[in-house]
Amino acid sequence: EPAVRYDTNRSKEELAQIDTAHDAAFRSDRGGVMQGPVILNHTESFSRSRDNTSGQACINLKRIEITLRMSPTIYIAKDYKHESCWFGEIFAHEAKHIAEDRALLEKYKEEIARALRFSYSLPADYGTGPVTDAGADAAQEDIQDGLQGTLGVMFEKMLRERLERQGAIDSPAEYARIAGGC
Repeated sequence: EPAVRYDTNRSKEELAQIDTAHDAAFRSDRGGVMQGPVILNHTESFSRSRDNTSGQACINLKRIEITLRMSPTIYIAKDYKHESCWFGEIFAHEAKHIAEDRALLEKYKEEIARALRFSYSLPADYGTGPVTDAGADAAQEDIQDGLQGTLGVMFEKMLRERLERQGAIDSPAEYARIAGGC
């Protein structure tokens, strides 16, 4: 995660136009917004062993590296730049959104690892062979497709949960707490 970015140069009206992960119901009177993508990247490597006599090969998934990344920006309306109480309350609220994303990524670090252990629990799940040289690329693609499927399902699940968790932060009670703070 890179350092959180901050922007205090936009008006409340401009902040109302920013899309968020959860699109709060109180969009028209925004004093602050947390915005930033959650990204899943992965790389994998394979090993191939070839029998020169038969011309056949074995393909094995050797390594999977997964990176979960968030890149948050907190926007606080310039209307509150010089109002320390409101600025502080809005900042604390937007920081809750970042903390929730961090907790989500920590949870899904384990969930994704568990899903991959399940998907690749047997040697036939991460290796194939012997296959002809001509079939080696297709065999590797089959393993890659399985990996893409597992990661796609987990990422979609994570994004759905993110919507729920982020939306729960923007409750009427939370907005009443902010309003009562100043």
